[in-house]
This record gives sequence, C-alpha cells and structure tokens, in this order.
Amino acid sequence: MRHKEDYRTLLFLVWVIGVWIFEFICYLFFVAWNFFSTV
Repeated sequence: MRHKEDYRTLLFLVWVIGVWIFEFICYLFFVAWNFFSTV
C-alpha cells in the first residue's frame, strides 16, 4: 500500500512538472510570436 501511494505521488509530481513545462513553452511561443509580429 505504501509503495502504491509513493507511485501515485511520483506520477502526480511528473504530471505537474509536465504541465508547467508545457505552459512555459506556450508562453515563450506567445512572446516570440508578438516580438516577430511587431518587427
């Protein structure tokens, strides 16, 4: 039971980090799009 809880916690952390990286990449793409649009 303890091992299963650790696995779920690790999976949750991986999901949170994945979402954070995805939003960070989308933010960089949005900034780059605005930068090249103004130039």
